[in-house]
Amino acid sequence: MKTIIFLFLFSFSTISSVQALTGQKWLSFCEDEINDFKFGVCNGYLMGVSGHHKLIMGIDAVKVTMCLPEKVTATQLVAVSKKWLKEHPEKLHQHFSVSYLSIMKEAFPCNKQDKK
Repeated sequence: MKTIIFLFLFSFSTISSVQALTGQKWLSFCEDEINDFKFGVCNGYLMGVSGHHKLIMGIDAVKVTMCLPEKVTATQLVAVSKKWLKEHPEKLHQHFSVSYLSIMKEAFPCNKQDKK
């Protein structure tokens, strides 16, 4: 029983330490391709944000404003995101998950046929 209580309390302490990354912080992880951990954070965070937005779009399909290609890769999404952030330094202070929407809308807009 003590173990269950400890795990329950421990789970709350780890959740509270999770922070959203700004575009600047995410970009700094992605620029460090030598450090496997940082590069893993770069890819993992982007895939988490991407998965979250796919889930939301599935729930509210009326508001779909980006159409990712079916075979888009994580490498492509990272490259597109890095390029956009470097071209929009005024947005680096925003949470990456907010910038992600702008990035994907610009890189992969839906045409009228895609929305049907």
